Amino acid sequence: MNIDKFKKILEKKEDWFKNNPENGIDWINKKKIFIKSEKQNYDICFKLLSLNEEYIKLFPKISKEAFLAAEAVLEYPKLYDLFPQFHENLEFCKRLITFYYSKFDNNGNRIKPISNEYRPKFYKFIPESVAKNPEFLLELFLFENDNSLKTPESALAYFSELHPDIAEKTIKEYIYKKFLGRFEVPVKNYRETLDVGNPELADKIFSHEFCNSLKKIVGDKTKKEVEDVHNYNVFVLTDKEKLEWINKIEKRYNEQINNINDVDSESIKMKKAKDEKLNKKEQNMSDEHEIE
Repeated sequence: MNIDKFKKILEKKEDWFKNNPENGIDWINKKKIFIKSEKQNYDICFKLLSLNEEYIKLFPKISKEAFLAAEAVLEYPKLYDLFPQFHENLEFCKRLITFYYSKFDNNGNRIKPISNEYRPKFYKFIPESVAKNPEFLLELFLFENDNSLKTPESALAYFSELHPDIAEKTIKEYIYKKFLGRFEVPVKNYRETLDVGNPELADKIFSHEFCNSLKKIVGDKTKKEVEDVHNYNVFVLTDKEKLEWINKIEKRYNEQINNINDVDSESIKMKKAKDEKLNKKEQNMSDEHEIE
């Protein structure tokens, strides 16, 4: 039977399918409705499950794939208890509370997510074991940073406030490892991501001590790069070429140090106090001028 025809029948006979699942299953199997159509018509599958959970027998794939189970719950939240096997599954949990779709170029390469959001009403479905899982918290941090989310309903903010110590330790370790890697780290983006939903956590993560440890990594890596230039034996470099290369390395070093200083909580605090003092001084001068 054509799936569209079945949808019309289901609409008219909804109560019958709801109250007679065994007969409904036999009838659906007899008509071979989902033999070729199940994959592209999960909306109707979820609808049947919402009427009676017995219909899960028709769709074993949904019980085996976390992504599909999450889609079912998103459509009909009451189906959450139908999938206890996924309650602590990170993919399942992340799918429940985050959403984005992407734009692709003609070659199939992802350009950039063009829509992203959180689903706060599903936060309550995330069990404690997942909420304090470092991997889950890191996934939220990366999702928020990659998609430049700017919302007070941030899942990262919500769950990091529940477990601030775990979130702080997890994100610090991630940033530290990134600095030990080969490429420059977008540390300003990290700070901006955290500032949106949980500025207190941002201050803790980018403490003066932590920022100094990052600067030490940058310094050690820069020193090693400069030494490598001096000891480069693959081909002969003139003194001028070596100097140009070293200047580029030092320029990158200064940029990285300045970036770290910009996110340093202590530096931000001192700058803010300085600006407030300056503004107050200017205001007093303005008041004196008005009196004269």
